Amino acid sequence: MAENKNSIEKMIYSKDIAKEMFQKIEDDDIQIPFFQVKNISDYDFNHQMHTIASRYKVEEELLSAITSGDEKKAILTLEKYRDLMQTPEQLYRPTSSDFIRDFKNSLLVMNTLFRKAVEKSLVHPIYIHESSSFFGEAIEACQSEQDFISVIRKMIHIYCQLVHQYSLAHYSSAVRHTILYIDMNLASPLSTATLAEREYLSPNYLSTKFHQEVGVSISEYILNQRIRLACELLTSTDYSIQDIANTIGIGDASYFSKQFKQKMGTSPIKYKKSGH
Repeated sequence: MAENKNSIEKMIYSKDIAKEMFQKIEDDDIQIPFFQVKNISDYDFNHQMHTIASRYKVEEELLSAITSGDEKKAILTLEKYRDLMQTPEQLYRPTSSDFIRDFKNSLLVMNTLFRKAVEKSLVHPIYIHESSSFFGEAIEACQSEQDFISVIRKMIHIYCQLVHQYSLAHYSSAVRHTILYIDMNLASPLSTATLAEREYLSPNYLSTKFHQEVGVSISEYILNQRIRLACELLTSTDYSIQDIANTIGIGDASYFSKQFKQKMGTSPIKYKKSGH
């Protein structure tokens, strides 16, 4: 117990000093506080600095893995971070007597950092927001260490999947804007001419550039996205075939069913009954 007390007293950053300095700071004279080193040898000081720097480096590696959508690397880095935090210098020190609340707060911060990491890969916030909100609720529902571990793993998986599915980082500005507009307006009339006009480009130029970067034509991409949305609606709602056709911007139920079968190999009704 005495050894643990001594290690705490040797912490570089003294909470007592921080609290005292904070109370002295006036609103019109805010400066970065300088924390003094208390009763610590040069070796301990340098070792502590190295350990903290290592933790920050691993944290950056984890966020970088999320940004690139590398789930395997993110999991391995998380394990490295966990091992690092088990060292005597970094061992978890609660900020209150409520262990569960402390971990919830830490995970809420992690959720925010992961969300910002995904944004760096140019995933539109509209796709990130739903996952971020879901995990905020999931974190608050945690009641055990196993719950926390499960949520962290799911966060890494989902955020990396968002990068793979929605990242527009490798597209040019015009193609990126076009993809976003299509994805957000599937129920509206869409054509190469109107999309090109939005970007102040000729239809031929946008069509060629889009195919070069995306690998399919604009019309094919629009149809693929509409069928993808139809699949989601078929499995998650009780909409009629006509309602779904209207929702995805095709309108005519017969034409929608024909296009759906060409893409999915089965009719919308059979797809729904199969429980995909």
